[in-house]
Amino acid sequence: MVSIARIRDEYGDNICRRCINRKYHSKLVPDDCQYGYTYTCPVCKKVHNIVVGFSLRGQGKLLFK
Repeated sequence: MVSIARIRDEYGDNICRRCINRKYHSKLVPDDCQYGYTYTCPVCKKVHNIVVGFSLRGQGKLLFK
């Protein structure tokens, strides 16, 4: 299972939903994520909302990743 802690270990505190989808092929939609702030994602180098957690549906989509 991919958790926000595992993602933070790999990428640090700042990563956007699009990069999570690209890395884990998870097909997360905006309602699946909890956002904290807008910042430049270190992976794609674009300004996006930064994911700080996942809803239950989002956690379910990441369960077997």
